[in-house]
Amino acid sequence: MTILKKYLLVAVVAIIAVLTLSYNATTTILRLSPLETVWSFSSHEDGTHYGVSPMCDDIDGFGYTCHETPEIPSPRTNYSVKNKKQYDLWWEAHTALNQSAAHHVRRRSNFQPLVLMGDSITEAYLGTVMGEPQKQATEGIPAVLSEMAQSESFHPLVLAIAGDQTQHLLYRLQHGELPSSISQDENAIFVIHIGTNNIGKGHLPEKTVDGIVAVTSYVLSNTAGQIILVEILPRGDGSKKYPRLCPPQCDSYGKPFTSFLPAVDKVNAGLRKILPDISYEYDDRLSIVDCSSSFRMMDAANNASNKYKDEPTINQEEEVNVSLMPDRLHPNANGHRILLQCVIDCLHGKNC
Repeated sequence: MTILKKYLLVAVVAIIAVLTLSYNATTTILRLSPLETVWSFSSHEDGTHYGVSPMCDDIDGFGYTCHETPEIPSPRTNYSVKNKKQYDLWWEAHTALNQSAAHHVRRRSNFQPLVLMGDSITEAYLGTVMGEPQKQATEGIPAVLSEMAQSESFHPLVLAIAGDQTQHLLYRLQHGELPSSISQDENAIFVIHIGTNNIGKGHLPEKTVDGIVAVTSYVLSNTAGQIILVEILPRGDGSKKYPRLCPPQCDSYGKPFTSFLPAVDKVNAGLRKILPDISYEYDDRLSIVDCSSSFRMMDAANNASNKYKDEPTINQEEEVNVSLMPDRLHPNANGHRILLQCVIDCLHGKNC
């Protein structure tokens, strides 16, 4: 064997070894976007890759398909988590919420049950993110719910997991988080706030509407109390998130969109068109409330009367009021105080 052949053989063996190790190890991919976003993913011993494939894929320029459907119940999958740890955390959080629901029943008080269902915006009332304590991200928010519950004589139950989309909430409700002892209480109030993550992960507004309607219809048909659906709040992180969604979601020039507000508006308009007829079928137990005015920059700027007290000044260059939504998506404690007051006003028939 010549020296050259020996070197080639060694090189081939080395390449095979590197590829084998890479397959089983946690890997980092740099996907250069206008934001130079860094994406990380991991592969599990069963061969499942997490955080690699987008929720929705382009079909050769003829539209696109999504791996999870907003109106069909589904647990989180490798398409809706970033890594294996997050996948495991979701199942642990779901199990914990089932236990919380059962515990809530055992601790029934004379207070009116208030069931809050949703994603990270709602989970913040627990002071957690995917079931793990996150004091900095949720600072002051659990206290807002506690104060409101005391003043309004509510017994709150939070059924929410960060990152959840409509199909995930629907799955959780159908798998233990809505026991009959709560659902059949005519005095219970159910607040639904879900859907922003469907938009944020690539679902079209029309499909997001289908998902929210599916959740709302399920709650209506499986409960006896009053239901409040909170419309999707405005979000100002489009320039950061949309580059990850293009393709398939691109403008006519093949460039990423820059704002989520048009999609949010389409979803909310679709809900206002469809849900009143559905509510009528269930004795008008459903109310739809728009709590966006304090959070949307243009509305807040034009709201000279300050509908809710203690609203901070806003940055006119932003899509949302960053003093209430510092990351342009999640309300802080002041934002949650306004949001909950909006829901309470709806309960009292003031704004819905």
